[in-house]
Order: sequence, then C-alpha cells, then structure tokens
Amino acid sequence: MLRLDRITVYLIIAGFITMIPAVQYLTSIDEFLSELFLVVGVFDCIANNRWKDYTFLWTLLGLMIFYFIYSFTFVHFNTPRAIVFDFIVELKPYVPVAVILAIKPKFNDIDRKFIKGIALFNSVLLAIALVLGDTVTAAIVFHPTYSGIIILISALFYLYCCIDENGEVSHRDLRLVFIIISSGLLCLRAKYYGIYIFVVFFFFLYKPGIMRHFNLKHAIGLIALFIIVLAVSWHKIQYYFIIGENETFDPTQIESFARPVLYITGFQILFDYFPFGTGLASFATAGSALDYSNVYYEYGIDKVHGLAPNLDFNFICDTFFPVLAQFGVVGIILFTYFWVWIYEYLRIMIRRNASRYRYEFIIGSIIILFIMIESIASATLTGNCGVVVMMLLGLVCIPGARLKQQKNDIAETSYGIPIKIGQSIRSKKIKI
Repeated sequence: MLRLDRITVYLIIAGFITMIPAVQYLTSIDEFLSELFLVVGVFDCIANNRWKDYTFLWTLLGLMIFYFIYSFTFVHFNTPRAIVFDFIVELKPYVPVAVILAIKPKFNDIDRKFIKGIALFNSVLLAIALVLGDTVTAAIVFHPTYSGIIILISALFYLYCCIDENGEVSHRDLRLVFIIISSGLLCLRAKYYGIYIFVVFFFFLYKPGIMRHFNLKHAIGLIALFIIVLAVSWHKIQYYFIIGENETFDPTQIESFARPVLYITGFQILFDYFPFGTGLASFATAGSALDYSNVYYEYGIDKVHGLAPNLDFNFICDTFFPVLAQFGVVGIILFTYFWVWIYEYLRIMIRRNASRYRYEFIIGSIIILFIMIESIASATLTGNCGVVVMMLLGLVCIPGARLKQQKNDIAETSYGIPIKIGQSIRSKKIKI
C-alpha cells in the first residue's frame, strides 16, 4: 500500500525528471502535478483528519477563491475561460510547498541516487547543447535562458541529496555542484550572472551567524557584491527598462518599451484599483493574453509592440512583478508575507543548529534570491521550472517546520495545559 509521503516523493521526482521536456513539449505537466499535490493534501485531510496541518493551503485557496469571485463580480476584465486559466496558473507554484510542508516527505538512499543521476544528466546535456549553439539548445529547451535555470535547479537538487544526517557535504560533492553551477554561465544570461555571484558568496564567504558580527569589512563586501551584480547585469537592465529595443532612449517613444510599460501601468493600477487590483487574467499574465484583457485598452497600451492583441503579444507574460498589480496592494502585501514566512523557517534552522542545517539554509536562500531576480524580467515562478524549484524550497524548509512545531508544542504544553506539581514538561511527539 502506497503511503502519502512516498506519493509526494514520486510527484517531486516526476516534476524534476520532466523539467527539460516540459519547457516546450509537455507544457501542461506543471499544472497537472500541482493539481495532484492538491488531491494528495485533500485526501490526507479527509483520511487522517489533518486539517490543521494544512492551514497554509486552505488560507491560500481561500484567498484565491476570493480573487476568483472578485474577478467575476467587481471588475470583470476578461472571459470566464481566461479567469479560470489564470486561477490555476497563479495558484500552482504554492500548492506543492503547502503539501510538502504538511506531509514532510523524506528521500531514501535510492531516491537520492536517482535524483543525483538525473541532475548530472540534465546538466551535461544542457551544457553540451549550449556549447553546440543556439540551434541545438532551441531544439531541446527553446531558449538558452531555460538551460541556465534548469542547470541551477539541478545543481541545487544534487546538493540537497548530498547532505548527510549530520548536515555535512563532502568536498568532492561541493566541488562537483560548483562545477555544475559554473557550467550554467554558458547560457550567457545576465540574470544567471547575478545569481552566480550570490552562489559564490554562499559557497566561499558565507558563515552562519555572519550578520551577528557585522562590521565595516562585511559592509564593504556587501557593497562590492551589489556593485558587481549591477555591473554584470547593467546591459540587460538597460535593455529591459531603459532603452528597450531601440539604440537610444527617447522618452517620446515610450510605447515601444513593453516591459517598462508593464511596470508603469502596473503602478498606476495599484492606485486606480485600490486595494484589490484588476483581478485574475487582467494584466501581465498568460491568461490576459489567452483572451485579450480590456485593461490594455483602458490604459491605452494595446498598441505597444509585444502587448498588442494579436500574435505579437510575447511580452505580455514575460515578467512577473507587474502581475502583482492585478492583485492590488493587498496582493503585494500577501506576496511579501509569504516570502517572510518561508524565510522564517530557514532562519529558525540556522539559529537552532547552524552546523546541521547550513546547506538547507544556503539552498533555500539561493532559491529565494533566484526567484526574486528571475521575477524582474521573467515569469519563471509560474512556469514549470518555478513549480519544481518551489518543491525543493518546500523540502529544505521541512526541518524548520519541525523545529517550529516543536517550539509551539512546548509552549502549548507549558501554558495551554495545566501541569500538576512534580509533572515533567515534555514536548509532544510529532508524526512524520
């Protein structure tokens, strides 16, 4: 009989295995896997009465259902088909995290060896493709940027599977992981250069507790790191946000700059549709292009190159942060809270036992930085790679969830239940 924790492991492995073909051949696999995670979570609640353990999932579903109803009744900028589609797309990255943190699956030795093998296969295949050129790369993953993303995620999965029971990783494995990540530089993407610099920081400079002993030397190092990231990314920053596809910046031709228009319009939407935004499938999402959103007409951006209501709308869903405008100021607050909530799990791990959870903390921190950098000019978070990397984020946060639960159990035992004189205080056992 299959256990739910093993089913969860199989879903994670399935997502990891299909990362490459999912880019352009199995494009709906991420939605399917996210739905299966949801089914597993619902079944766990019904069969094992674990509703309380899925508080985040039910909160998430409640918020999305609110925006779903809001999109139909209060704003209604798109068709029911587009709204339903966007509901699924915007929800799917978070469902695996919620289910993984509730079930807390654990890889066995066979799982780890298999994932490490797939990680090496992905990395070698894509590195060779990048060396052979854009034609070969396009045949496999459509664009070099996906090669870099998949190589990075593969390296992080490999590193996760190398952590032993004591939290140690061999020097050989660390060198191999760094080589894998370095091979991703062949994608020649500025975003990858930026995240690579953070990888170098965590691999060679980071030490647990570094912020507790923050001094002038550390401040200079962080400033230098910021300058390096800015320098290596400046060309793309200019392209994305300043000069667009033109050689020189002309403020009278702002309509030719798709991404700046999305950011500027998104900022206007936050004020015009305070506090809940324009609703699902209304702005900067694939759903808003599936059936063209009326928001683009309302703000007069329907003739912008890359945003027009024809086959040339490739820039509509080419970035993530402007998407938050359709959720309004409330959505931005909730989005920010989610990442603070996730980081709290990493933080409690590194504070409780820095040597044991150092690499989980490093992997989780790199994932968060990766998503933030990608979201500036890419919709990676709501794509297949985003769903897979969120699965890994859920995995590395499991120890933090356990530690937080232990802390809550001790507090509940100490203050919520009367204790007889002479009775010892013990934390409750946690089912895994």
